[in-house]
Amino acid sequence: MSIRLINSNLLLTGNAEIIAWDLQTMEQAYMLRGHTQFVRYLEPINNGTALLTCADDMRIKLWNLEKRELVKTWEISDRLYAAMQDVNGKKN
Repeated sequence: MSIRLINSNLLLTGNAEIIAWDLQTMEQAYMLRGHTQFVRYLEPINNGTALLTCADDMRIKLWNLEKRELVKTWEISDRLYAAMQDVNGKKN
């Protein structure tokens, strides 16, 4: 299971679905569905308003966390276990 703290109020966990947990109430806040296999990586971007994920389904997904919706999906030819973004917002 992938786990990522987004801010002091929100924790994300990923299996095949990504679950957002409200840390104030300790309850599930919402769920993001789109991956069909294990989510290996969760990376908040844009000051925590967006999320980049990759999974064993060989897809990278960009999510809008404010709208709680999928923005874009990229298909890749091999498994990706991590992605990086430098301080200038450029993907490495």
